[in-house]
Amino acid sequence: MSLFIASLLLVGFQAPTRVPTAFGPCRAGLCLAQAGADAQDLLIAKLRTSSLDQLPSVVAESMQKIDQRLFLRMAELADEARDEEEREVIARLASDVANTVQRLIQLADEKLQGDGAKAQALLRIAASETGEFEVPLPPERAAAVRAAIRERGASLDDGFVATVKAYMAKADADGECRPRTTGTGRARHRPSAKPPFLAMSAAHRSVATQLPHSRRTPLPCCLPIATLRCSGMDGLLQMLRELLQLYAAEKLMALVEPRLEAGSGLGSGMRAVLGAPPREWDTVLRATITGDEPVCGPVELQSALQDQMGEIVLSMPSGSALQALLAEYLNELLERTRASISEMA
Repeated sequence: MSLFIASLLLVGFQAPTRVPTAFGPCRAGLCLAQAGADAQDLLIAKLRTSSLDQLPSVVAESMQKIDQRLFLRMAELADEARDEEEREVIARLASDVANTVQRLIQLADEKLQGDGAKAQALLRIAASETGEFEVPLPPERAAAVRAAIRERGASLDDGFVATVKAYMAKADADGECRPRTTGTGRARHRPSAKPPFLAMSAAHRSVATQLPHSRRTPLPCCLPIATLRCSGMDGLLQMLRELLQLYAAEKLMALVEPRLEAGSGLGSGMRAVLGAPPREWDTVLRATITGDEPVCGPVELQSALQDQMGEIVLSMPSGSALQALLAEYLNELLERTRASISEMA
């Protein structure tokens, strides 16, 4: 039994507390307990039939079901075993599962730290020489951030997006954006009526809750970015929002580029729109589809955004942080495109 005790301690076992009831044992509670034991037996059987190579993937898929109760059930099965060999098999399985859980947690922690390092590297590129954030980003620094995003390519994945949004939640909780005065002496407030854009979805709110004092409410990420310079949480929140906008634009362009015909007007129009910050979309869209020399037709651009890009986003893992980010960015761009087309009518 010493192996079981070690396994239980490894996953943070705490002895269950017995709560007395006023009317004795509940029949429904007994049924639920039996159902739980049956589910645990099925999982144990699945784990037993998995090879050591398959065990990490099986454990990862069943991580939410692996807790102290599962190890207690293994201990019960070992006690009920008829021979010493069976007990040793179950004890070895408990040890393997516990070690695998610890290894997966370690890998997840390393991945989280790696994603954090990537986000901080991009923030250093975006910051001024004095380490402050000026938002909107000056064109030369925005171009440098875009180039860094393209250079890192696929390494900036779903975990990177979730990490940046967790940073946003932490920055928002530690210091709400307060009114800032501009050269005109007028205070800039963060509007609240605008629908959220690049807001934090349920898929990665759980990441944010791991940070101290984080808040779980969505953040309005496509609000007009006031011009400010500061080194505190206000500037960081605004900067992270713009970082996600730049990342979404570059990611969408990388995904749709192979589908565009080289030298086509649609390709030029798409690059012009995605190369512009959201605050300039209306101006760029009018020049692209309604100007004196439009580079592509309005219906052509809208169809490409709606059909081709929509297909790409929908093909991503459902509920992922990356899918949620690109979907929100694309929806906002489509809304602006439809508004520009309506102005032409």
